[in-house]
Amino acid sequence: MSVYKKLLVLGVCAAVLTAPMQAAAANVGGAGLERMLSQNQNIEAVSVDDYKKDIKKDIEDYFNDKVKILDNALKNKQIDQATYDKTRAALEKEKKDACDKVDSRRSTQSIDNIFSSAKSNMDGIIDKMSASSGSKDEKKPDTGTGRISDTDSAKKAINDYAAVILQDTYSADDVREIQKYALEEIDNRKDKWTPAGLEEFVNKTKSRMEKYDNSNAPADDKEPTLPAPTDYVQVGGNWVTPVATYSQRVNVVLPIVNMAKEDATDVIVTPVLDTDPENWPFDIEQSSYTVKLDRLAGENVNGDAMERRQEITWNFRTRKDVTSGYKKIAFNVQYTNSAGEKVNTTLNTYVKAVGAPGSGTGDTTSTPRLIVTGFDTDPEQVRAGDNFTLTVHMKNTAKRTAVSNVEFTLKAATEGKDADAVYEAFLPVAGSSTIYVESIPAGGTTDLVIDMKAKADLAQKPYVLNIDMKYEDEKLKEFTASSSVSIPVYQEARYEISEPEVMPSSIDVGSESNVMFSIYNTGKTTLYNVSVRFEGDSVSGGEAFVGNIQSGGTGNVDTMLTGVAPTTDDGIIKAIISFEDNETNKTEVEKELTLYVSEPVYDDMDMNDFDMSDDTKSGFPIWAKILLVLVVIAAVVAAVIIVKKKKKARAASLLEDELADSIGDDAKENKGE
Repeated sequence: MSVYKKLLVLGVCAAVLTAPMQAAAANVGGAGLERMLSQNQNIEAVSVDDYKKDIKKDIEDYFNDKVKILDNALKNKQIDQATYDKTRAALEKEKKDACDKVDSRRSTQSIDNIFSSAKSNMDGIIDKMSASSGSKDEKKPDTGTGRISDTDSAKKAINDYAAVILQDTYSADDVREIQKYALEEIDNRKDKWTPAGLEEFVNKTKSRMEKYDNSNAPADDKEPTLPAPTDYVQVGGNWVTPVATYSQRVNVVLPIVNMAKEDATDVIVTPVLDTDPENWPFDIEQSSYTVKLDRLAGENVNGDAMERRQEITWNFRTRKDVTSGYKKIAFNVQYTNSAGEKVNTTLNTYVKAVGAPGSGTGDTTSTPRLIVTGFDTDPEQVRAGDNFTLTVHMKNTAKRTAVSNVEFTLKAATEGKDADAVYEAFLPVAGSSTIYVESIPAGGTTDLVIDMKAKADLAQKPYVLNIDMKYEDEKLKEFTASSSVSIPVYQEARYEISEPEVMPSSIDVGSESNVMFSIYNTGKTTLYNVSVRFEGDSVSGGEAFVGNIQSGGTGNVDTMLTGVAPTTDDGIIKAIISFEDNETNKTEVEKELTLYVSEPVYDDMDMNDFDMSDDTKSGFPIWAKILLVLVVIAAVVAAVIIVKKKKKARAASLLEDELADSIGDDAKENKGE
């Protein structure tokens, strides 16, 4: 018995036992009846779009049948090439017109009518070709020009067609087997056929017979070899699709039947497990779910396939993260056939999964996601108050889905130095912060380029730039996403140094002079590790560490320089002030001061010549000299004290003036912006 016979027997059993299925099939017409009954699984509904696809395929198959008849007529010299070309062109036009009409219809009944009309028209085209060639009485397959209205006319059409093609180079045994079981199928479903369904069935039977044409086979092997019986063990009949609700247990039944004549033995059935809930929507609670059957009876034991069917049942717990939708469950089946050969096949059944609220539908379409892979700025360091060009690198991470109509909106965080700042740190130079990209292919990249300006009063730190995205996938489904980049902003260090005060401004070698001045931080960034050293050939010492000076703060330098050599130039001494920024970049500035160093002058008076007893001869008594020295010392001390007080008062006044000027400049700058 051929595979075709076994499928017919299975279809008969399914038709008898599944009344709801038959009723549904009747609603979609005769052509839909056989299509639905040929399925191994329960089908809850047939969409019009799917039905259109099937009918268009049937039209294509019918067209191919007629072309084969046309080819045989040309090969047997029943028609000439011109007739062949003209007839084929007419068939192709009829096929195209019929498919176009199918696309424009929404009713299954009207679609069936189009199919029937197309077949009738193609038959008429072949008849016209036969009449014009004068070969109607010659040997050729019956084209079925008579309309199929009942089972008798259907059986006659099959018998006539088989009788004609058996005269040509066809495999007789296979053609007769197809003929025999097609007639049985018509009788078994005698009360259930519709005219359209019968005509569809007859045409498919003819098409199956045509497959055994040996005209193109090798000369030493005209008989085709039947396919290996690897599909004899099948899902038997129809079974109600179980509903698998998340976190609940469900019984999954696999009805299995052996369609071969002989028994199948050592049958091993194993569910195909997977960690992906789309492929295996159940918890894996044990290492194996294999079931073994000693025997699956063949047709020789019982001709009724439904009675031979065995049902294997598993009890699974549905995963809590399952998504809603129909899930295919695959089973590996291994058995030994009557020839002692090991056969492997895969059977599929389905469950209807119901996921938790919000779990989604399990759509496996690749969800497009846009991410930021990096950014660049030109110049590399963005300084407050300056313009810069920002380039953001974007990528579509989806492997199968492109995106289109992509809209990027760049918006900086509303923050500045102060916590209550309400302005954006960066503003677009052109006024618009939105960038449009027509499309980004799956796995593709694009660059966003925009000119921006950093606010002048930003503190030195990184600022966040948010990127909002809107885009569509290939099905015009809208998506939104967001990302961000952090852009460091740098402030130029601004400072002022007061005029150094040197007391005294002239010293002898070995003597010291006091140097004082102030460092004012007038910028927006902190000056770190501020220190001072002095350079000059005539002095040494004076190194001082001031520390960190905050924005708006002051650092004071008060140190002593020692004269080590007489001044040989204009007396210029350099004060080197150094500091670091927050990235430890070091800056040095110079400040000049004047200090003269000279050799000490010694008095050559011979103290031995002093006559302490003769006050009248010296003209200047000793006590007066002592008093004079004391007065000079007191005057020097008083002068130093007065100078220091004046210096501090002057420094404070200068600081106030400079800070006032700095604040005024900043206010003007902000107002101007």
